[in-house]
Amino acid sequence: DNVTDKAPTLTGIFIPMVWQKAAVKSSQHIQTIQRMVNHNSVPVITWEPWDPGGDQSKNILPDIIAGKYDTEIVEWAIALKALNYPVVIRWGHEMQGDWYPWSKNPTLYRQAYQHMVTVFRAQNAHQVMWMFAPNHNDGGTGRKYTDYYPGADFVDLLGISGYNFGTTQPSWGSSWRSFENVFGPIVDDLSSRFNLPIILDVASAEQGGDKAAWIADMGQQLAENSRFDLIKGIVWFQEDKSRQGETNWRFDSSPEALAAFQELANQTQFLDKPLLRPVKI
Repeated sequence: DNVTDKAPTLTGIFIPMVWQKAAVKSSQHIQTIQRMVNHNSVPVITWEPWDPGGDQSKNILPDIIAGKYDTEIVEWAIALKALNYPVVIRWGHEMQGDWYPWSKNPTLYRQAYQHMVTVFRAQNAHQVMWMFAPNHNDGGTGRKYTDYYPGADFVDLLGISGYNFGTTQPSWGSSWRSFENVFGPIVDDLSSRFNLPIILDVASAEQGGDKAAWIADMGQQLAENSRFDLIKGIVWFQEDKSRQGETNWRFDSSPEALAAFQELANQTQFLDKPLLRPVKI
């Protein structure tokens, strides 16, 4: 890309399940995904089962299970299959928190996840890899991500969301946390349960510490710390959400952070070729 010497081998995109009713194959989303493929980057689609522009509290999982979205799901399966390229679907992420409606009922979550995969497989969209992606912690809910796990037959990859909020959220006492502090416990737990590759959704704030040093330490941890051996890729959350009450998560939020990220991206552990298939066959 235009800030490193390497094109990204993984590129993330967020897509809600309730969205504009244009034909899927001609939608802006598919055009964006096609551009990722054209640049030899594996799309990592965070597919969110909700309507962010409507009633954000509505749980649409029963409708998914009942087949009310099957027409759209089939269209997506056909469109992604036509790319003839690996695609990762990170469906219903951060499910053990309380900030998304799909987290309310683990049984419904499992059934909806299984339904999604089953519909895709019926269209022979087998190059699509399904990611089960909990948050790095439960956010104080006491919920266990394992209650939401849909079963080994429905999971190809694991994902983890983990952000260092620094001191940006005094209302709930956020503090500066190292990369290992954020990800170590959940990586240990996932690694002990599943022998699957892990892809991180990651970002850090500037406030409360040294973001450039945080990025550099992340690179060192990924390269040298054996507890992170199953981590096969990262997707940096490249958004400025200052106006939404969070912070500027972008890796170019400061010249120092950008320089650290450029050095990180050029390290040898980040391959020029994308992850074309899951480790589990």
